[in-house]
Amino acid sequence: MLHQAYASGDYYQAELGIKEALLKWPDDTNLLQLGALTALGINQVVTAHQRIDSAIDRRPMTAELANLKGRVHKASGDWAAAEAAYNLSQKLDPDFKQARLNRLNLFSVSDQPKRVLEELESGHDFGEIGEIARSRALTDLGRYDEAMTVLKNLNSETYKDDIIFQQIKCSAANGQIENMMAAYKSLPSGSTLRASALGIVVNSYAMRGQKEQSLALLQKGLNADSRAVNVQAIQLLRRMGEEDKAKVELDKLAKLYPDDHEVLGERADTARLEKQVDKSCELYKQALSAEPGNFLMLCGFAKAALSARRFGEAQTILQGALAQSPNNQFLLAMVSTLLREMGQDHTRLCDYGRFVRAYDISTPDGYSDMTAFNDALASRLANLHVYQNAPLNQSLRTGTQTEMDLSQMDDPVLKAFFKAVDAPIRDYMARLGWDAGHPLRRRNTNEYRISGAWSVNLKENGHHVNHVHPMGWLSSAYYVKVPTSVNKNSRDGWIKFGEPDLDLDQAAEHYVQPVSGRLVLFPSYMWHGTVPFRGRETRLTLPFDVVPA
Repeated sequence: MLHQAYASGDYYQAELGIKEALLKWPDDTNLLQLGALTALGINQVVTAHQRIDSAIDRRPMTAELANLKGRVHKASGDWAAAEAAYNLSQKLDPDFKQARLNRLNLFSVSDQPKRVLEELESGHDFGEIGEIARSRALTDLGRYDEAMTVLKNLNSETYKDDIIFQQIKCSAANGQIENMMAAYKSLPSGSTLRASALGIVVNSYAMRGQKEQSLALLQKGLNADSRAVNVQAIQLLRRMGEEDKAKVELDKLAKLYPDDHEVLGERADTARLEKQVDKSCELYKQALSAEPGNFLMLCGFAKAALSARRFGEAQTILQGALAQSPNNQFLLAMVSTLLREMGQDHTRLCDYGRFVRAYDISTPDGYSDMTAFNDALASRLANLHVYQNAPLNQSLRTGTQTEMDLSQMDDPVLKAFFKAVDAPIRDYMARLGWDAGHPLRRRNTNEYRISGAWSVNLKENGHHVNHVHPMGWLSSAYYVKVPTSVNKNSRDGWIKFGEPDLDLDQAAEHYVQPVSGRLVLFPSYMWHGTVPFRGRETRLTLPFDVVPA
């Protein structure tokens, strides 16, 4: 009966049965294993961890158990631990195909394109899923023609929408707007990928300064027979500065679909932004009644409850969300913000003196001094800043941002940069140490990989709104070029920490002055932003995120 409920996708019913059965047979390893799967099905990752660990403690390790352990680690965002578990599964049973597929998927979703290609060259047949992963990896590496060739050779009804979606992404990244739009138009209107695809095409036009084309696409999105697409269009309208139109369209949706969880969630977030925080809380409750456990709704509800000073509710919501995603950096930021708002000690998470470190990096080999290196780096980055406007889904305002992951580029100047920051990163990890009870230090393996790198060029009055990096571990800011107006005489252009992107009276608690050649490392869960600066000079940075390896 329990297996049948799980297999049919009725995870909540299966979970009720699992809980009842475990009261009678708490040591049954098959039951614990099924319970871990059921917990994953309802996004209860902490419970899944507890059950799989209990099963492992009670029986010899098998390939199936190790594979499930890898799935639980992946759901937690522990990429390195997930990979180790999948490797163990393969070692125990080299013919266990599911672990091999899961490892490939892990490399793909954790933005490790080179590892994806290595896995695909291992001699195993990954089928159509493998070829879609190959196209994504090639796109991420900037090998667009190769990626499109792979996609054109795929003829799959099962993965048709995924193939088209990847064509949209690849064409957008390569600047082939006509091909992007042709692929977008071929994506079925009922596809679950339609909302994400709308975001890609609208963003592509907006970054190129083609607002009219963006707005025309958004109008079609507003008229689509999909609440997810409607809501995506409204969110993009707001981000483009069309708040009044966004509000009118949301009011229309609310009248037509008052009980739809997507619409309720957007109404709740809009109410929060309009400082109607109690109304926002009630709308989030309705949305979560329609879609229990929805992670994004829980995050929004936590924002609203904290802004409304409904501390008990905020704490309960955060506990529930952390059970789904225990390493999510946004949730850790919210915990720190809640503690501070309640007048409690939050320095365990936000010990700025210990966790924010500035390094003036050493001159890379082959350069006479840091000025020469930063000039070469600035020249290389200038060629990559090809857009007129900032991306719609990022934190910067009044500036531009590169698109491709710079850590994946085969470029001598960029390679010199990442070699130069290796020593500071390792010094940071060594000073950080390890503590099983601390959400930052417990993940420290003393090894790392760069999980994403980009460049930001801020213009006059440019800044980053306060934000965190939800999927990171350590984040950074490296200053390539700093305007003369950014100096010790004021904090204009400085990076600031501790001021949340919420309607709260919490000012920044820590500042660091940007200096050309300086690298600042800090936990990804720390709220950070920049103070706007004046002057015609630009502020050029190369930030990156670090995750344990």
